[in-house]
Amino acid sequence: MVNEIYEANPLESRPTVQFRELFPPIYKEEQLKQAEAIKVKFDELFNAASIQNKRLKTEKGPILRIQTQKGTEIEVSNLTQYKHSALFGVNGELKQSNGTFPQLNIKIVENQKGLHQTTHRWKVLAQVGNHLASDDSSEFLPLGTLSEHSRQTLTSLLNEESLARIKSGEGLITKNVSVEVASPLSQRQVKLMFRKAYDFLGEFNKTIPQEQKRAMAAACWHLGTNRGRVFSLSGVKKKIKVIFFW
Repeated sequence: MVNEIYEANPLESRPTVQFRELFPPIYKEEQLKQAEAIKVKFDELFNAASIQNKRLKTEKGPILRIQTQKGTEIEVSNLTQYKHSALFGVNGELKQSNGTFPQLNIKIVENQKGLHQTTHRWKVLAQVGNHLASDDSSEFLPLGTLSEHSRQTLTSLLNEESLARIKSGEGLITKNVSVEVASPLSQRQVKLMFRKAYDFLGEFNKTIPQEQKRAMAAACWHLGTNRGRVFSLSGVKKKIKVIFFW
């Protein structure tokens, strides 16, 4: 009986813009702009926590922080899945160091097969040995997977030719990068990141006079249900994803 009713009246996923009029637009333009600024900051904190939370599920073991000669910083994960000889000993143990290792020549390629293909689109290889042949015949072996956050950063920085080399499998070689092994964030640390985002909202809420709370709630609600409103965060345009109101 229940199934028959459901089939006759199925739930339909609709954009949140349909709920926009639940709050009338009783706010002033100044209040809307204030809500926009708070929303951007909250999204920045919340999205950073979300990224780390996802990494907890898809990345295991220590991470490798890489800095190129131009100052670009990226992170390589799942090192223990590959155990490259530049980082690991013959018995599979991480080499003893103060956290830093000799500079490496790396190659970034499309993760077309093998481990973590569904969660990490790019893979990082590292050269075996110190001498890079002029004809690019040097041997490169998998070092780890490039974190998705780092991939997005590089995608915004690299030109079309470099991106095409990565996608084709030819790979993009970067020489003499500095590397440092670091521990990943713990689940407790990620929870604290989420807590920081919500505490930020709580502190802002305390500063709103009681007589303005309804107007600010309406402004925040309209921000979260306005399909066309787009904000720029770290140079990348993105639509608001998280709704909050008082």
